[in-house]
Amino acid sequence: MKIAIVEIPHPQSELFYRDWAGGFGTRFMVGRSLKARLIEQAKKRGVSLPQVSIGYMVAILERYSHRVIITDTLPNEKVDYALVASSIINYREEVKFARLIKKRWGAAVGFFGPFAGNVPEIFEPAADFIVRGEPEAVAYRLAHGETLRGMVESPPVKYLDALPFPEWGLYDIRRFSYFPNLTVRPVIPVQSARGCPYGCAYCAYRANFSFRMRSPEGVVDELQFLKKAYGIRGVIFRDPIFTIDRSRSEAIARLMIKRNINLRWGCETHIKDLDIDLLDLLYEAGLRSINVGIESASEEVMKAAHRLPFDSKAHQEMIIRYCDEKKIRVTAFYILGLLSDTLQTIRDTIRYAQHLNTHTVSFNMLAPYPGTECYDELKEIVTEEFDHFTSFDPVIDHPRLSKGDLLRLKEEAFTSYYFRWAYVKAFMKRILWR
Repeated sequence: MKIAIVEIPHPQSELFYRDWAGGFGTRFMVGRSLKARLIEQAKKRGVSLPQVSIGYMVAILERYSHRVIITDTLPNEKVDYALVASSIINYREEVKFARLIKKRWGAAVGFFGPFAGNVPEIFEPAADFIVRGEPEAVAYRLAHGETLRGMVESPPVKYLDALPFPEWGLYDIRRFSYFPNLTVRPVIPVQSARGCPYGCAYCAYRANFSFRMRSPEGVVDELQFLKKAYGIRGVIFRDPIFTIDRSRSEAIARLMIKRNINLRWGCETHIKDLDIDLLDLLYEAGLRSINVGIESASEEVMKAAHRLPFDSKAHQEMIIRYCDEKKIRVTAFYILGLLSDTLQTIRDTIRYAQHLNTHTVSFNMLAPYPGTECYDELKEIVTEEFDHFTSFDPVIDHPRLSKGDLLRLKEEAFTSYYFRWAYVKAFMKRILWR
């Protein structure tokens, strides 16, 4: 059986990242000014990563001797199945493609990803089946020759170590990078855990993933495999909170040191789950980049958004300053337009970001993704135009700020952050770290 796994590019932007925002996808946009466009161009030259779920699906299907191709356009030969990766902001193109491939080759079309699973009615007219949940269980069913129709439940794989290592050989590995946070390439994503046990109401990961962790041995075995099979030099761990279980993250680091893995790597985590001793160990194992969610400078705004737990500013500043001492680059994420935000709280957040002065930042808009508690709570004021859920567009009718206000504040946040001498000076120092 021949199976095409399809990733349709966004027709208007190269800054489209389908695997971001818990798999709903994002489209990076700063604004219309010259400074804004320069920031977008810099982003375009830096980050390029494959979608983790696709690597797992390829590995499962190829294990059972099916022929798999990965494509971003209509295949020039007949395929039996087309498995289309769904996204919240590019669904129109994805549905259009499904109709084309059914007409051209008569292929059965299945959609996977959290957006299709949570809003299936958009895809049903063009789909033979839609996957609700993580796609690996469905990949196994297809691999065994099962015919799928309608809404197909795909329960999470209980033991992640039972999955084969993701297969990346269908890509040109050399193009994958995570610059400027990791200065080596190629860089490949690895999941050492899925989901998040914290209760942040707006978190996109909660819409599709239950929380499970892989064993340290299984994770480090995969790193050794990736080095041998693909010659990778860097890894970005795609867990929402890599250090949530301190003993496990320590065990991973010690195994990486013991086996002389010698990779540069980055992770995303909660800043409260970091301390000096842990950072020292992770650095010795190759850690060079950390993504952390600061979200807002206002404790009141964060509590109202059900951000639990809230980090003290003293701890945030201590960890970020220590990372600078250790030569670990930090990216801080902020959310503008949380429901309790005002003009003053957003300006305070922008100033706080400049005070922390991390290696890179992202100022995202509040986006209540379907399937989250936040979406259910705010459904009456959320736009129904899902292709605006870029993470950088306002999608709610904010009680205090207009959409124009939020867009101006977002552009101001990015441009005032990156076009400062204090930032440029720090960036030039950090980019030389190895």
